[in-house]
Amino acid sequence: MPSKIVHIDKFRELYEFDPGSYSLEANKRTKVYEGSRRADGKAVWIRVNDGREINQQLFELEALKTLQYEHENLQAYLDYAIVRSRNFLNEEAHWLVSIEERLEGIPFTHWKKAGVSDKKVLDQVLVGLLKGLDYLHEEGIFHGNLIPENIFLQQLEGGYTPRLMNYGFTRLFDAKKTSSGNLFIGSSGYMSPEKIAANRKLPVLSNIDLWGFGVILYELVTGEAPFGSKQAGYSLARIFDNILHLRLSRSLKHIKQPYRELISRCLVLDPLKRAQSAAELLEILQPSPVLPSRQAAPQQKPRIKIVPRNREEARLPEQEEQAPHIQLEPRVHNYARVIVVGDVGVGKSTLVEKITGQKIEEQEQHFPGINITAFQCHYLGQQVQLNFWDFKDHPVMHHLQQFFLSENCIFLLVCNAREQADPSKLRHWLNIIKSYGADSPVILVANQFQESKQDMDEYLFLREFPSIRALVPTSAKTGEGMEKLMAEIKSAMGRLLYLQNPLPPNWLAVIERLQQAEDSFIEFSQYRKLCRKLGISEIEQETLASSLHYMGLMLYYYDQVSHQPTTVLEPDWIAQGVYSIFSYLSHERPVLAFEELRNILDPIEFPPEKHIEFIRLLRRFQLCFPIGEQQTQYLFPLFLPHEQPPYPWESKNDLLVEYHYDYLPKNLFPQLIVKLHGYKEAKDPFWRHGIVITEEDKRAEIIEMPEKKQIRLRISGKHAFDFLRDIHVKFEHIHLQYHGLRVQAGIPCNCQHCIHNGQPQLFDYHTIEKYLEMDRSGIECYKSGQRVNLASLIKLEEGKGKKASNPGLVSDWLHSVKSITQLKSILSSQSISPSGSSKESERQPQPLYGQGGATKRILFLASNPNHTA
Repeated sequence: MPSKIVHIDKFRELYEFDPGSYSLEANKRTKVYEGSRRADGKAVWIRVNDGREINQQLFELEALKTLQYEHENLQAYLDYAIVRSRNFLNEEAHWLVSIEERLEGIPFTHWKKAGVSDKKVLDQVLVGLLKGLDYLHEEGIFHGNLIPENIFLQQLEGGYTPRLMNYGFTRLFDAKKTSSGNLFIGSSGYMSPEKIAANRKLPVLSNIDLWGFGVILYELVTGEAPFGSKQAGYSLARIFDNILHLRLSRSLKHIKQPYRELISRCLVLDPLKRAQSAAELLEILQPSPVLPSRQAAPQQKPRIKIVPRNREEARLPEQEEQAPHIQLEPRVHNYARVIVVGDVGVGKSTLVEKITGQKIEEQEQHFPGINITAFQCHYLGQQVQLNFWDFKDHPVMHHLQQFFLSENCIFLLVCNAREQADPSKLRHWLNIIKSYGADSPVILVANQFQESKQDMDEYLFLREFPSIRALVPTSAKTGEGMEKLMAEIKSAMGRLLYLQNPLPPNWLAVIERLQQAEDSFIEFSQYRKLCRKLGISEIEQETLASSLHYMGLMLYYYDQVSHQPTTVLEPDWIAQGVYSIFSYLSHERPVLAFEELRNILDPIEFPPEKHIEFIRLLRRFQLCFPIGEQQTQYLFPLFLPHEQPPYPWESKNDLLVEYHYDYLPKNLFPQLIVKLHGYKEAKDPFWRHGIVITEEDKRAEIIEMPEKKQIRLRISGKHAFDFLRDIHVKFEHIHLQYHGLRVQAGIPCNCQHCIHNGQPQLFDYHTIEKYLEMDRSGIECYKSGQRVNLASLIKLEEGKGKKASNPGLVSDWLHSVKSITQLKSILSSQSISPSGSSKESERQPQPLYGQGGATKRILFLASNPNHTA
């Protein structure tokens, strides 16, 4: 099996195919080629999808699932790969490739075109199609694009066996690139009305495939399309109009039974009144049971549920364990996380109690945390467990948002409509959700709405935050609006594409084992060992960990500093530790010594051997950095004094720079201090909203102005703009941590008009860089119309500031050295410390211990979501 990501040359070593060979299917998105596997010569079809239009992570997730499906009426998926190469412009391109069983027989389209006269053969084909659909639907997946081109017929003695193709991936194309704007693609003549209309209020159920089945059957018995087709010149709008207004009752009278009843059950406008399952149609076609039980089918893999024999087994011990019990049909097929946020006193906990019907038991604890409540619902033929995360009201939790908020979740933003929701507060929360949750669906919940005399203007926010799905008025006291809210949550679940299929059985087994664990964490090596025992490959282990993070079962992080083993923890382990440390620190005492952790942290939850792990986690989220010669003390910028200390600043001809934000996160500037502390010298001051840093003869003052949502810099020195480039890289690293953060970085104009006006034009930083590359000497101020000298604007010396082609490459520098004597002379003139490290290397932050450099993965386990975490 090829690795997850391979170069085109490596892929050709594994599979042989001719790009000019006959293509089974050809369109803008997908092409299918004939090929063979070099290892054994097995004939295959190679389906190539344009990687620009498909979410790569979801493709991998779907591919791993489809590899497990086995049924006589499904084409088998054999392998998958992400193939990368470069085009003639040297631009990187990638394709998402699935390796499929090459079928022998005839395409369904040829058979349909020739006409069907043998009822026995027709019934055989229809039964096979329905069996294949029933298997997919029982697995929690629907085809989504059931058309004749996705059916192949294998000829057997006395008939045909239909094989469904191209299933499992039809939902992965970007919704913005489909004609309907829905989450699915499809061919116009076979698309169900709810797909064409893309009505988010109308549920998209698995019986969208039964609509396509009905259209195909109608074509087989009449030779015509029931509502028109693209081939006949019908537009999608005209087909939809025919669906709404055309009555098939007259033409159905001439169709014999049982086909008439099959079609009439399938081609129903309302999906709730349409046939709900393929099994229903099989009963019409063959009154006797046509499907063996799923347990008895030899080609099908049973679903399993792991039940630990005892608590010792749940601890995941190192020694070999006994085989677990196996139960068929697990109760839960999938999970999703619903994060409930809002201001203090808006009724978040009461709202969760009304939705779930469960009383939240507040435990006696002296630190903030998260109430996690599990609630099960039925969705797309699956039993889905929703994990409601309700953050306790405490100021410390605002500093922990980066730990717990995530994309691929559903957010409930609760406000008190009785007190008239403050737009600025709602916008603040929506910005936080966007920063950490990306485009996750958001539902605005107006609690106590019946007591409010004013309506909320949801459109005020919809224009700015398109991820808002709905505004739902509720009453947490009376329960009014809860049914509507639950319907909107289910609608939002359609945006979480991983919910469209149930989890593989071995993934569910891992979840069962982790939820039974008694400890707050397990080593990541134990997690890998458990996965290997249950047949989960190393690639799947990474995907599973990310998925469980989204679902609210674990918290999973990457740490690029440490190479130590990773850990699985409960969320409250973080909350308790951070709260304990923050309670100890103050603006008069922002520094924590490592040995003080023994007196601060709970000795049971935080044994001494875990202290280094916890500090590393805080550093990963840029809450602190090491100081002192031994690097065993840690400074927390959040607790620096607010008052700006006095310090000298002699230069007057400074380079001025401004960063303007549409929303300035509270944690951004403290994180920036952590990033920049390597430049700070002992004499340089810093405080809660500012820092002064030094680089040789250059000096920079960086000050946050929260009320204006700005960060301003002034830089002195001969090469101020070069120093700005280094600082700007640090800014960019921080900005990337916040999804959708809009920032304008620029330099104020210094023309006479702007200087006297007090509101100078801000020249974009990247535009100035581009002008320097183009050797432009001036830039125009649109406020005054004057041409501003670029060198004067950025305090640039003649001939300086232009970007080098490969800055910082030692090899280029060495090529300029002509002799050993010259090299010695250059080295002797540099400031080298006795240990051999330069001043620059001393300035860089050091890893906590070891050499670092490798990637660390951290998992946090929510082991029991049915009570307060």
